[in-house]
Amino acid sequence: MLLKCLLFLILLLSSLFTLYLMHINTIQRAKPLPQEVADIYAPARYQRFLDYKNDYRIITLINIFISLLINGFLLFSPFFQKVEALARHQELPTLAYTILFVTLLNDLPQLFLQYYATFTIEEKYDKNKQTKAMFLRESLGDFVLSLVLYGLLFGAWYFFKTRIFVQNASLNTLTALRYTFILAIIIFILMAIIMSISYIYLHILYKFTPLEEGPLKEDIKKLMKDCKKPVKTINVYNESKRSTSKNAFLMKLPFHKEFGIADNFLEENSHDELLAVLAHEVGHLKHQKTFFNYLRYFASVLFAGIVFFLLTHLSYITSFVTDVNQAFHLQTENDFLLTMIIMILMRPIIAAINIFNNYVSRSEEYEADDNAVKEGYGQALITTFKQLSSDELIDVNPASLTEFLTYDHPGMYHRIAHIEQEMKKL
Repeated sequence: MLLKCLLFLILLLSSLFTLYLMHINTIQRAKPLPQEVADIYAPARYQRFLDYKNDYRIITLINIFISLLINGFLLFSPFFQKVEALARHQELPTLAYTILFVTLLNDLPQLFLQYYATFTIEEKYDKNKQTKAMFLRESLGDFVLSLVLYGLLFGAWYFFKTRIFVQNASLNTLTALRYTFILAIIIFILMAIIMSISYIYLHILYKFTPLEEGPLKEDIKKLMKDCKKPVKTINVYNESKRSTSKNAFLMKLPFHKEFGIADNFLEENSHDELLAVLAHEVGHLKHQKTFFNYLRYFASVLFAGIVFFLLTHLSYITSFVTDVNQAFHLQTENDFLLTMIIMILMRPIIAAINIFNNYVSRSEEYEADDNAVKEGYGQALITTFKQLSSDELIDVNPASLTEFLTYDHPGMYHRIAHIEQEMKKL
């Protein structure tokens, strides 16, 4: 019971902190906007933005409550015992049933919340173009994709562990090194498979067509003149079938690079505004690795070191599994439950890692903006950001703490202020 209470306390504290961030954001929005972003919203439009955020605030509160309710049910009810009994105490069927039922338990409430958000809130603010049939089809696709990814991850882990834990004693150094290397290869293959599936799924959801030959395509190619490996694939995707959102992105995969431009962005924005955003994306293409990027590599080495340590001290793992089974009154090892518990216990560490990753991501966004300024599109980029912010009802001046902890892109105020500073240096 002590373990279950500790896990729920971590989840409760995490939810309370989310509520605190929501509170300080509400306070922040009541303040006047800084000069750099004051012209984004007319008074009536800003009130519409506040109403939009308030509508989503209610959805977020419901989501937090439901999430706590589901996790409390999983932790304190005999759910995992019932699943184990249904699977007749066989490990692989227990894992499969757990994945299916927990995914359903989490996804069904989200389906109703997303449905309400899409067809009530988004339509209220003229932002949705998705049909109900499309929504249901994509929701089913997301559910199936989740099951496939879970199956890949836990299937690979089951394959790996059944070849290690056949013995109770810890592995010797050479054997542990060999298995650590094998696990690294498995992870690499899994990542390649997952990225490939994600790429294919994205192209199922959206229709991608090559950007027509013409001045825009030629100018995009000119932006890449200094790139070691220019992007050859420039596609337009049909975002207008789903929403009014406008975007352009650079997809960087180990085996493929691709620019994607939303069709409504292409149709409704000027030539310079499009090039400004693409110059930003080219900035990501030109990115040179920094100290922070190498720190991520160090984290991978550290993870491998932890794996090696655990393989040479298997008693720690077996003791943990025994403690979990006793706490949940189980006879069969449940890898999904073990993973869930580890992820909850590691929430503070994961939060710290996310803060670091967000900081690095924001730094790279500033660097990409600098490339747009260098190419002469600084003012066009500011104009585009301001228009998109107003059109999409973006929070242009979030609370500093919220931005630092949770934003992987700079807030619009800091972003525009940075671009203006860089333009003064020219």
